Amino acid sequence: MCYCRQEGWPKPHCVFLVDIFNHAASKDLCPDNPATVVIKRIEKKQRKRHTAEGLRAIREVSPVWLQNAIDIALITAQRRNDILDMAFQAARKEAGCYAGWSDAELPGFHEIRAFSLHLYKKAGKDGQKIAGHASSGMTKNYQKDHDEIIWSEANPDLDISEISGKF
Repeated sequence: MCYCRQEGWPKPHCVFLVDIFNHAASKDLCPDNPATVVIKRIEKKQRKRHTAEGLRAIREVSPVWLQNAIDIALITAQRRNDILDMAFQAARKEAGCYAGWSDAELPGFHEIRAFSLHLYKKAGKDGQKIAGHASSGMTKNYQKDHDEIIWSEANPDLDISEISGKF
């Protein structure tokens, strides 16, 4: 396992780093690929595990939606984002919206972030700060494909009688 995976980076980032350093090494810009070096974790994980008593106490003081999320997490052993996505997909299906869209086209919970940034832009506000983006380019990436259609008047008055033979 490469260093970046041990540090908990998402797999696409690791693959990207490995590719970059492979290219750099092939051009003699660096002696080897540091992204593939295995480094043993030095520090021990300090976070402890839940106990039945502790989780029960947390669940009892939680709002219903969080109790449901805890129950789903216990039953399915899925990650929090997966649970949120499952719940969102079920609600989207029940709402019956986006009929005729393929599974690949259906927006998930994460796309709410993009829609939020679109609404900030539409309101004339700076969505970059609220999103915590370091660059305006990343904010623009989220905002793309939300542009409103701007209609313009056109007067189709080209004389094609020379070609069509009609006025």
